[in-house]
Amino acid sequence: MGGKIASCNPGERIPLEFIPSMVGLDYVRDVPIEGKTYPAYGWEASSPLVIFRLRGGTFAARTHLPLKLDGPTHGYFYAGGKFEPDQGQATLSLQYALISRGGIVMSAGTPPMFSGTSRRTTPSTGNRVSHAHRLTLRVHSPTCTLTPRAANLQDATAALLANEGDTALEQDVDVRMECPTSGIHVELTLSDAGNAAKAGSELTPAKGSTAKGVSLQLLRSGSPVQFNQKWVHGTSTKGSQVIPLSVRYRRTNAPLSSGTIIGEAILKADYR
Repeated sequence: MGGKIASCNPGERIPLEFIPSMVGLDYVRDVPIEGKTYPAYGWEASSPLVIFRLRGGTFAARTHLPLKLDGPTHGYFYAGGKFEPDQGQATLSLQYALISRGGIVMSAGTPPMFSGTSRRTTPSTGNRVSHAHRLTLRVHSPTCTLTPRAANLQDATAALLANEGDTALEQDVDVRMECPTSGIHVELTLSDAGNAAKAGSELTPAKGSTAKGVSLQLLRSGSPVQFNQKWVHGTSTKGSQVIPLSVRYRRTNAPLSSGTIIGEAILKADYR
């Protein structure tokens, strides 16, 4: 990401300009750091901000020049002094820093290439240094915790489930979700633990089931769920919140016989 300006006089003041060649970055705001003002840019609405500076270094000193991306930035550095190891030269490097926008960064997308050219402006045929860097950014988003929930339905009589499609004894099995902060966009998906590819809303009888002609049907806010179909829960609030679910018996087309029916479901949360 850098190089050297050489063949200068010891301690010479070197006038330079940085010419950016970055696309896909939009100006957001100025950020004051260590007494200097840096234009800050973003590549997505949810990305962190990025600031740039040109660092000029010699054996004895370091100088930093904040950079703008809407045109060349002019400044100067000094070459290494007499009797110093880098006498008559200066090392230039393009540096960047990521700045939080405030709040939670749930995704960052793919940053563009950070690139540009530094050149000595006097004489106009002076040294050039090319800069290029590709950033890979991985965001570890905060997650919410889902609390497992079990429920025991009341015993049902044959009269309640006399015909195919009859339902009975619906009971709430609300799931509690605990989120560490507000502002997390949550999407939820239910699936059948006994058959991950199963559609519909009726759970596959789990180990230990003995009853026939009846299933357990899951509902969300009073309507049958659709396994493996994602729905938007919305934006989280900090702390505990409830996901409204319920379960009931449902008569199938098989002959009815008494016994125990057990079903299990998996609730998955995705964040963005």
